[in-house]
Amino acid sequence: MRSPTSKFGRSELGVRSPTSTLLNRSYASRCQRRNLLDQPDERSKRADNSRPGSDRFKVSPDESRMNAQTAAGGLGLFRLRDQNEPWHIMPPTTPMPSADDAPTLTIAVRTLLAAGFQITSFQRQALHAEFSCDKRDVFGATIQYLILLIDGTFPPEALLQARSAYARQNGRTFVVVSSSGGDHVVAWHEFIDALGGPVPNWRALAPEYGSILTTAALNEVPNGMQGEAWRIFEHAVADGFEFALGRRVQRLGGGRRGLRVSDMVTQTPDGAVIVIDAKAARNAYDVGFPELRPLVEYVNNQHVRQIGANPVGAAVLVAAKFKQDSTRLAELSGDFLAEARVPATFCEAEALAVMVEALSRAPLLRNKLRWRRLLCRGGLVDGSIVMNELGRTADEKSDR
Repeated sequence: MRSPTSKFGRSELGVRSPTSTLLNRSYASRCQRRNLLDQPDERSKRADNSRPGSDRFKVSPDESRMNAQTAAGGLGLFRLRDQNEPWHIMPPTTPMPSADDAPTLTIAVRTLLAAGFQITSFQRQALHAEFSCDKRDVFGATIQYLILLIDGTFPPEALLQARSAYARQNGRTFVVVSSSGGDHVVAWHEFIDALGGPVPNWRALAPEYGSILTTAALNEVPNGMQGEAWRIFEHAVADGFEFALGRRVQRLGGGRRGLRVSDMVTQTPDGAVIVIDAKAARNAYDVGFPELRPLVEYVNNQHVRQIGANPVGAAVLVAAKFKQDSTRLAELSGDFLAEARVPATFCEAEALAVMVEALSRAPLLRNKLRWRRLLCRGGLVDGSIVMNELGRTADEKSDR
């Protein structure tokens, strides 16, 4: 699998391109630091606690450069650093995007890169962050963009006029993004949706991701990794769904021992809540209704939790292989539907790996897939079903 890279100019961004050392960093060590991955650093906390408005993008002189380590091995991060500070890696956060969120710089950069944009320069100002980007169109011509991420609901008119004039003079398409949008301003959620949905983290785009997922699914620790195989598998499954769906996966099971909860809960782009359980097994996983009863309980709990919110769409069980054939799995899904009011979908690990690899090559398809048909269908989902759905989506979509 190829990871997205970019040709940043270091003089503009202070960016170091990914190296083989970065690409070969241990996936397991990143999984073991899972608690750190979801915790903002002290600088982020100070930013979150500051008053809204112009302070959000205000930086001191020694914070005038942006360090954007885009390591395909899993650590994509964006932080401000002192000019004399040595280069090092910090874990990213993976916030849950929503239509009400203000523009998030890290998600914007990851999503632009995954969508094939090359960021040639970056500036951080008091009221906005500004990107100069290049993107090749279907005819091979390079379209140059000037993209402004505004801190607040609407930018000052003087700022719009000045930057618009600059874009015209330099032959760039001018795009302004704010939290709510308006005349000549794109809303944040519309901007992200146009790029195929947000990219919460880079981990599923690591070149070794597919191998790690399928190896850990067999309850084996992948080469060069440490830790429990089932836990590595859970994290790999969550990372895959986070990228494919463009939504944060809430990780429950492995990190909450003693509690009767599913491994993961997430949402599809069209709002269906998906309850996910990952089963690492050396042989084909033998699933019968007794093995599904805990999952029935998890789903029924989510029915209660989701009252007044998005409905539960399906339960998804992920394993390397299933001992039962597709006919028997369809029958089990029907039994599950009678007990839990949603179908059970049995997803092979290889199917998830195929899905992530295909969508990494065409990230704009992520919010065009019929996710309910794929994940809420019930029965077996293997690689051929995933590729068929991806092919139909690519053939049927209408480009602007």
